[in-house]
Amino acid sequence: MKAIILAAGNSKRFCGNKLLEPFHGKPLYRYTVDMALSLPFEEIILVTQYEDILKEGQKRKEAGENLTVVHNDCPEEGIARSIRLGTIAAGKGYDLMFFVCDQPFLKRESLLFMMQTFEEEKKGKILCAACKDGFGKEKTGNPNIFSRCYYEEFFSLLGEQGGKKIIRNHLDEVKYFYMDEKELIDFDYREDFDTAKDGILDRNFG
Repeated sequence: MKAIILAAGNSKRFCGNKLLEPFHGKPLYRYTVDMALSLPFEEIILVTQYEDILKEGQKRKEAGENLTVVHNDCPEEGIARSIRLGTIAAGKGYDLMFFVCDQPFLKRESLLFMMQTFEEEKKGKILCAACKDGFGKEKTGNPNIFSRCYYEEFFSLLGEQGGKKIIRNHLDEVKYFYMDEKELIDFDYREDFDTAKDGILDRNFG
């Protein structure tokens, strides 16, 4: 299994680059990258438009870390381009786990169990992160794991179409992996950084 980390978004709702915004002492995007590097992936592919992230990723690769950095030079084409670039870099024949870079509360044990569940059970070809909120309402988010059989479908995505389009097209192949609600919180707005520090952010899910 390979990991693809999507770190090329324009953060329009944030009005700036949220990926480089410090949270508890380090840039937001680093939480996802550091977490992925602690997991047993065959390769981790980081797709970004940002020079700071490209340089840092390349330094880590040169230091021997399991990280391949891919430059998205046309981020205005939407998330679909980042997905295509990451998929090309991964190559055929691998299951792919997609991450976004604004979920600092993901836990290693949850992600490891999610990977093991996909590998061992094989009950579905797509495994989606999910949770139930305090009212029992089901929510889905990131990360998601896609079987290698969907490789070609990623190239049909356009603009802001992401993995959810493929999920909707194959609902009979989807299984859900339940996590703690807090793990699926993502950051979209500047105030999210402040409220999250106080432990009260309960709004956003990927």
